[in-house]
Amino acid sequence: MNTPIRMACLVLALAPAFAVAAEKSYMTLVGDLLAATESPRMIREYCAKRAPVTDALNTRMYEIWAMRHKDLLGAVAEQLARANVRLKNQGAPGGDRPIDSMRKIASERLEQALLGTTQAEVERYCGGYPQLIEKKDKEAETSIRQLLSVVEYADRMLTEQERT
Repeated sequence: MNTPIRMACLVLALAPAFAVAAEKSYMTLVGDLLAATESPRMIREYCAKRAPVTDALNTRMYEIWAMRHKDLLGAVAEQLARANVRLKNQGAPGGDRPIDSMRKIASERLEQALLGTTQAEVERYCGGYPQLIEKKDKEAETSIRQLLSVVEYADRMLTEQERT
């Protein structure tokens, strides 16, 4: 497939995502990307504390998932590092480490969302971790890649604006 056709296909495939991006701030997009890729780790950590019986399986599943998607997660980590610098320069909350602040807030929100659950409900929730990983496998090939493309595009546009 020649380059113009490939580019046209990419634009058509990403058009809905770019339309959504136009409605969101860069910080919101970065937060969405962070949540999409960090939620398996955050949920695994939550479950390790609240339902230790699920820890061994969930940890193994997370490690396998992370290895399976290491290239994508590496690209996300690179973009989050760029976002950290940009957000720090914009004065975002979190001082020198706005991305770490976003991670902490997301973990706290997960804890709050599950605050009133019984131990049996927590164990049922944490026992469903394999299904979460299956869902995240599908998202890694579709929506997370699209979101990463949108964040990369927004980063390039902001960089161009800063140069002018």
